[in-house]
Amino acid sequence: MKTTCEIMVQKVLPAIRAELSRAMIFEHGCTQQDVADILELSRAAVSQYVSEKRGAEVDFSEETQKEIRKFASVLLNGGLSSQEKVEGMCSICLLYTSPSPRDGLL
Repeated sequence: MKTTCEIMVQKVLPAIRAELSRAMIFEHGCTQQDVADILELSRAAVSQYVSEKRGAEVDFSEETQKEIRKFASVLLNGGLSSQEKVEGMCSICLLYTSPSPRDGLL
């Protein structure tokens, strides 16, 4: 049996990173290297997120997708510390795990 925390780390966080990567590249015109720098990931990881080799196993509700796109815009405006980026990711995870039939957790 996997705990919720294990599922979040293995499935949901990569899916959020994938959605953020795609939003920044396809909606805002960033390069993979730009996204890697902002998200503090390798360019190879971003490439895998964009090509859906990683982070493609979770379907987000429209509400969660909207929050991810908003967070992508906030990230692109710059000035966030690493801690603020973590807090933003956590708020999306909390939205995803909140009692709601809209997202497909577990």
